[in-house]
Formats: sequence, C-alpha cells, structure tokens
Amino acid sequence: MTPTNPTDALTDGQYEVDDYGSIGEAARRICSFCEGDMRRLVYIIAKEELAATEARAQALVDALTASALRFREYEASHAAKGNLDGDAKARRNCEMAEQCEQALATWRRT
Repeated sequence: MTPTNPTDALTDGQYEVDDYGSIGEAARRICSFCEGDMRRLVYIIAKEELAATEARAQALVDALTASALRFREYEASHAAKGNLDGDAKARRNCEMAEQCEQALATWRRT
C-alpha cells in the first residue's frame, strides 16, 4: 500500500519517520472517519497507541526468542549428562523450546 500524503491537516507540515510507515498509514485510516480538529487529535492518539502496541509485541517476540534459545542450551546441557534424569530434563527443555518456537512461527504468519 502506498502511503497517502500525511499533510492532510494532520501533521502541520512537520513529518516524523512513522508518518510514512505502517503506523502512520494505519493511524490515517483510523482518523479518516473524523472531521475537523478531531481528525488531527485522533491521528496523534492512534499513532501513539499503535506505536506502543508494536513495541509491546516486539518485546514479547524478543522474550520468546531468548527463552527458546535458553531452553535449547539447557536441553544440550542435560543431554550431555548421559543419564536417565538428564535425558528426561533434556526432553522437557526440548518441549519448552518447541512451544516458544511454535508461538514465534504463529506470530510471524499473522
């Protein structure tokens, strides 16, 4: 989708990087239902909320990625013990890593 011109009385001629990105485009779609001064206010609020939501989502992705990596490290560590207890713990850590990886794969498909 090609971004629309954000000068539609939304930015007062002052542009920010996200005015042209997906956040700015989504905020413009949201505020397009408003008129007058309310349109600019809704644009600003929508942009802030969308940016905050994107930041929270990225933090979750980062946490899942780090968790999957840690579970894989624990899996290898327990598997190296070469006993039944280590093998059981390695399998459990493998399952946990797979759950994290599945959640990440689901996130990336959406």
